[in-house]
Amino acid sequence: MKKGGKHSKTFFEIVWWSILLLTIVSGIVVGVDLLRMYQEEEFWKEVRALKDTGYASDKELAAENILPEYQELYKRNPDTVGWLNVDGARIDTPVMQTKEFPEFYLRRNFDKEDYGGGTPFIDYRCSVFPRRSFNLIIYGHYTNGNRLFRKLLDYSYEGWALKHKEFYFDTLGEKGVYEVIAAFFYDGTDAVLNAPEMNNGEQAYTFYNYIELDSPEGLEQFVQNIAELNLYKWDVEITKEDKLLTLVCCAPKEFSGIKEGGRFVLIAKKLQK
Repeated sequence: MKKGGKHSKTFFEIVWWSILLLTIVSGIVVGVDLLRMYQEEEFWKEVRALKDTGYASDKELAAENILPEYQELYKRNPDTVGWLNVDGARIDTPVMQTKEFPEFYLRRNFDKEDYGGGTPFIDYRCSVFPRRSFNLIIYGHYTNGNRLFRKLLDYSYEGWALKHKEFYFDTLGEKGVYEVIAAFFYDGTDAVLNAPEMNNGEQAYTFYNYIELDSPEGLEQFVQNIAELNLYKWDVEITKEDKLLTLVCCAPKEFSGIKEGGRFVLIAKKLQK
């Protein structure tokens, strides 16, 4: 009996120490995650603060042709081409572009350091300034947290979109207010960035190739395809004089119902304000 009791005591001691060890390890993991999240938030706070610094001199502004609030931001990183603010999706971030290295910011932060969440960036084929393309396409990550483009998928609900139709995108030299006109899930976009001509998707419509419109037929096809895919029961009205903004992120299969590799696409039109 004593021998059995000793074995039982040893067993429970092992269980107790195992639980304690797991608790400590879990605590360390949680602590590391919290520290990382805090450091990330502090970093982005610092970046956002640059947006409001600016220069006081009109002469300096004229020399760079950059709005005052973006002068320091551009000075810190000349890859900056704009600022995106979508309150309805908790997006408040600089937007980058590197034509020579299209996906440079896919896994880098604003300071060009390795960062899994990346920084939103514009398609390398788009022209932001001095001439602006008909359609600017911005790519961002769908992440596990509430940062970047994760909350963008809330716009897949028409009711949400109606309440949050307007958002803001400023280029370095011009402010802009945009109104959401369409949203859809898209299948077959594995070659979005570097080789769009290699797209093997099931749908012929490739939204990411509509950057410039070269003909009336192109505009008609563009509008027709959007109307067919649109999650909203809205009439889509687009003219060649309009300026569009397209936001793109990954669409998890369990959310969208489409195969892995699909995208969520939100299209907005610039308002004359």
